[in-house]
Amino acid sequence: MGHRSYDLAYLQRIHQHLFQDVYQWAGELRTVGIEKGGESFCPPGNINQAMNHVVDETHRHNKLKDVPTAELAPTIAYLYDYVNFAHPFREGNGRSTREFFDLLLSERRAGIDWEKTDLAELHGACHAARAQSDLSGLIAMFAKILDDEPAYDF
Repeated sequence: MGHRSYDLAYLQRIHQHLFQDVYQWAGELRTVGIEKGGESFCPPGNINQAMNHVVDETHRHNKLKDVPTAELAPTIAYLYDYVNFAHPFREGNGRSTREFFDLLLSERRAGIDWEKTDLAELHGACHAARAQSDLSGLIAMFAKILDDEPAYDF
């Protein structure tokens, strides 16, 4: 997937790679507003802005390599919430976002064991983060599922 820039273009390449055989529009940004469960995601015109913040924070932390272990779960929760809110694609955002973070954490030789959680916990934590500005569910979930087994060996 080329240079690991951890920006919107990189997330688009991940999405395109994952869904090229499923969606003709794989990797293309959505141009319409979307909502799920009564919650609206980022307006299409603001997707770049939301993802630029993720890029800035990711690079500020040297691809998370400079984040102390004790601060890793809160940092990942914060960034994950931003990417989730951006919701750049019509479908396939969850899988693309999880892959994005698997790759990013592999940079610091860490990983996420997604099998230690389920979609109900993830969606509930994401809902609380968006609806109530409460990251505690995401922080607790990531504290539980972060490990030292990177998904990728660079």
